[in-house]
Amino acid sequence: MKMDILKNIIDQKIRPRLQSHDGDVQVVDVVDGIVSVKLIGACSGCPSADLTTKVLIEDELKKNFPWVQEVRIINEVSEDLLEMARKILKK
Repeated sequence: MKMDILKNIIDQKIRPRLQSHDGDVQVVDVVDGIVSVKLIGACSGCPSADLTTKVLIEDELKKNFPWVQEVRIINEVSEDLLEMARKILKK
């Protein structure tokens, strides 16, 4: 239930702003007030990713959900990107 309501706020208030910069966000997990997210598209690896997470995502979620304590970025390399790198290195 919490996750559905959280995703609705992200869809309505956060995702459109990220998509206007060719980025997006995916909620990975919510545990004990900590929301783990993965930034994707142009937001992934962006120099402003930490600022975006704190100012846009965390502030908006805290405003709507008092139980949210923190939003953390999960930085991981996608399998697609790894496969692309393997192909490049083989050449």
